[in-house]
Amino acid sequence: MSSVTYDAVPDFQGDSKCVERVATSGLDVFAHNIETVEELQASVRDRRANFTQSIHVLQMAKEMAPPGTLTKTSIMLGCGETPVQVMNLL
Repeated sequence: MSSVTYDAVPDFQGDSKCVERVATSGLDVFAHNIETVEELQASVRDRRANFTQSIHVLQMAKEMAPPGTLTKTSIMLGCGETPVQVMNLL
């Protein structure tokens, strides 16, 4: 039986050195949650986080991680988003 190392991380305030440290640590899955559609970020997330920064963190992790490392995110539904907003996010 094999195991998978999964790490759900904060946005590190966009600090690329922190992203790189985790992305290159040998994990199998780098996860950072966007939480909701861009239009609802201010009402759902901590004000220190934002959509653009989260996307950038995921992009950095994808670029920095070794080949084969998965990068993923999650969103919550039911916060008032429209189907069009969800499709645009995807």
